[in-house]
Amino acid sequence: MKYIFPLFFIASVSLGQNIYPTENPLFIKTLEKDSIINELGILYDLLNTIHPGQFMHTEKAVFDNCYDSLRKSIQTDLTTIEYYCKTSLLLSKIKDGHTWVENSTIKKQLQNELVFPFSVYKASDKFIISKSGTEEYNSFIGKTILKINDKSISEIVSKVKPYISLEGENETGMNYTFQLFPFYYFFIDSSNTFKLDYLDSIGNNATTVLKGIEYREFTKNTRRIVEPIHQEFKEGKIAILTVNTFYIGDFEYYKINYKKYIDDFFKKVEKLKISSLIIDVRGNSGGSAEVSNYLFSYLTDKPYYYFEYVGKKYKKTAEWKFYSTSPQYINDVDTATTKFINNLHCEVETDKKNYWWFEKQKGKRKYHKGEIITLIDGGCFSTTGHFVSLLKDNQIGKLYGECTQGSYYSNDGGHMFQLPYSKLLVRIPTAQFKMRMPNFQYNPKGICPDLEINKKPDDFKTKYDRQLDSVIEQLSGR
Repeated sequence: MKYIFPLFFIASVSLGQNIYPTENPLFIKTLEKDSIINELGILYDLLNTIHPGQFMHTEKAVFDNCYDSLRKSIQTDLTTIEYYCKTSLLLSKIKDGHTWVENSTIKKQLQNELVFPFSVYKASDKFIISKSGTEEYNSFIGKTILKINDKSISEIVSKVKPYISLEGENETGMNYTFQLFPFYYFFIDSSNTFKLDYLDSIGNNATTVLKGIEYREFTKNTRRIVEPIHQEFKEGKIAILTVNTFYIGDFEYYKINYKKYIDDFFKKVEKLKISSLIIDVRGNSGGSAEVSNYLFSYLTDKPYYYFEYVGKKYKKTAEWKFYSTSPQYINDVDTATTKFINNLHCEVETDKKNYWWFEKQKGKRKYHKGEIITLIDGGCFSTTGHFVSLLKDNQIGKLYGECTQGSYYSNDGGHMFQLPYSKLLVRIPTAQFKMRMPNFQYNPKGICPDLEINKKPDDFKTKYDRQLDSVIEQLSGR
């Protein structure tokens, strides 16, 4: 076995030690036991009252057993991290990607803590170092992790995963969560040094010991800022439209009129007689239906529908909406004007309403008639799931990459709720948005590609974008 000990490592530092600085409120048991048990009951009642997709992927008995076990597990006062983990465990049991515990307070208090210095990516059955939080450790990018502090990486992931909210049985969304792997790993190991077992460049087992880096440094050096939309034209009559978000607010921030941008792009596509269009929505976590729908209208000339319904579980709101951070936007449901579908009170298309969500849509007369390849992965969620489901249901082009996390429905509503004692914020969907496509074949793993293209360990080191570059090479080589 090959051992590598960086010069900056001080041999006298013990491995795997849990150093809890008393001045950091994260590690002080400030949350009183009985108050927390009572508040957990409030959260349980809120979920049962509000969440429109609470039992889509989890049986009620399983959810109730989780809640009962969590209540019984609270035997003493809790730290902030301990309570965050317990509430995350309950919410993630629903298996809904829009249901989670807000963690900015913990991240703020974590800024000066030393953490594991790498992002992690699962490629096939291997866990790869995808990013380094410090240039000093860049040589480890692309290496396959075997163990951290003598615990196998698969064992570590199995301990962390229950705290993470993913949609249904999806696995690929984990790669976007694990861009912040140090945050989640900190829950189970707050060491400030790390013994790392990995595979070296020729496939041999190697071991090194690394000192952690401050969390603030990690996030600063791994943060990626991108514009909402980008276009590129390649030789061989290939055009690439990268859509990083569908959120109108992001377009407004960058002073981009999304309609004009998309109009101008497709005018150029027509002028240049582009034969192959690549639409890259990898990492697009969603946004506004208006943007998604407008882009899709350039990909077909046939009529189609967007939403079938927007459904809510509740009828009255007075007993709980005051927990919301924006109660003024939560109203009672008028059951006289809704239909009861899938145990939800649903707004649907009616003669009395004139709202595009439920009305027949028309594709553009000058739509793109050439080849279309859409790149997808586990970062595709919410509205992006709607967009990809439209492509899939209407058999438009081919999907390349990895399974999406989002699909033809989403549970959302954009509301945060503040728990009264701890002041913890939780995201609980208030409405279910379902696309109008009755023949869609739902897969709880997400919308999976026609051609699966998985990243390989060396891709992270060489910065080879296998999913995009291999498609360009394929199209250019014809």
